[in-house]
Amino acid sequence: MLDPLTSQRPPTVTEMPYDESVMFTISTFIPYIGCILFALYQLIFRFDPTSTLFMLGGSLCVVLDPLINALGCCYFAKTDLILHAHDGRPIPWFMLASYGTFNGGFGYWWFTKFRSQKAPMTAGGVWKLWAFAYVSNLFLEYPVNQWGLQSYFGYQPFKVLGMPLWFPAVNSTMPIVAASIINVLTKAEVLKGWKKLAIILIIPSADILANGAMAWPVWIALAVDEGYHISYPMGIVTFILVAISLTLVGLQFDGPEVSSNKSKGKQNGKAR
Repeated sequence: MLDPLTSQRPPTVTEMPYDESVMFTISTFIPYIGCILFALYQLIFRFDPTSTLFMLGGSLCVVLDPLINALGCCYFAKTDLILHAHDGRPIPWFMLASYGTFNGGFGYWWFTKFRSQKAPMTAGGVWKLWAFAYVSNLFLEYPVNQWGLQSYFGYQPFKVLGMPLWFPAVNSTMPIVAASIINVLTKAEVLKGWKKLAIILIIPSADILANGAMAWPVWIALAVDEGYHISYPMGIVTFILVAISLTLVGLQFDGPEVSSNKSKGKQNGKAR
């Protein structure tokens, strides 16, 4: 892992502006609290704990943030609004809300899309979900960079206005991978009764799985810290791995079983 203090391209921020950090923290907690209230409604009135488990798992992902940030060379400036610190690297409160909403809220939403009978998911639909998550992640990340709350250091490939575009490309696969794993296990009737509690741990596991499977080329390039001639080719490899991963996720929706179900539906429609 590249030390921000010894990098040839060190972080450009040192301390978070207080007003901006408070403003951004509040703005991230609004959708987070909304997701929590929805999850509690589903639990209390619909007797469905699934969304609550997704929110717990998504929120738990924040404990992995120091590792992912260290490998991806993302540096948070010093702030008073710290949830916890690891190895001297602060993790702000807004990261709890961000992970809870993104991995938990989006993850549950994608899961319902995968399970929908009215509008069955397709391989192309997986790409649309990823694109939506990608744009959402950009809206989340750009204020953090522009307001001086965090900085990406090292020879970051595809960096635009302080934001390396490979980072949200990988981030946007996290809720998709989580929803996909849980969808497959649900279809196999594995997650029944108390076994649904496994969702809490599946989501952070999917987080680190997605990052490890797709971001490793850039991580290696950043750790080497030798220049863009290394990081850009490795960034391209990461984008290719993202594309391969989304294609593999889509196979569960365009397989033989799905095709036969679609044909049966058409036959039933003709019979009527």
